Amino acid sequence: MSARDMTGKQQTTGPREVFRPQALMYWAVSLSALIVIGLVAAGFGLSPTMRVRFTLFQLSTLFVIAGGGIFIMMSLALSRVVADADGLTIRNSVHTRRLRWDEIRDVRWGPGASWAQLILDDDPTHPSRWPMLALQTVDRRRTDRAVRRLREMLREHRGDQPNG
Repeated sequence: MSARDMTGKQQTTGPREVFRPQALMYWAVSLSALIVIGLVAAGFGLSPTMRVRFTLFQLSTLFVIAGGGIFIMMSLALSRVVADADGLTIRNSVHTRRLRWDEIRDVRWGPGASWAQLILDDDPTHPSRWPMLALQTVDRRRTDRAVRRLREMLREHRGDQPNG
């Protein structure tokens, strides 16, 4: 049940569920704001004689490091898992992967795991694992619900009956 839009991207019809990290987003936004506020405060807080002592290279380095830190934090915080009738789209930081339901063997998450993982159905003896950074231990209740829902959707696709 999918079609292509005018840009050639695949569009799925039917219900969609989106799972995002919550705690990581709060931390990333807070720390990013703190970095920006700190840089602005430092810029205005320095005396004019002190400000002119910084070279363009030093200022550029400071902004590149701060910008890089903000970029990394926000790209991780914007990770997501989108489930629809055709499969999953997983965005981990800057990398996105689309998987059909028949490519997924299992959804794993348990004690000691930092985030949920997909077990792929690519090799019967040594299946690949694909992390879902949007479903993290720090968001325990949300991750529990998301993993249960993804397992339900996987069972629905396969036609399996729920256990117990």
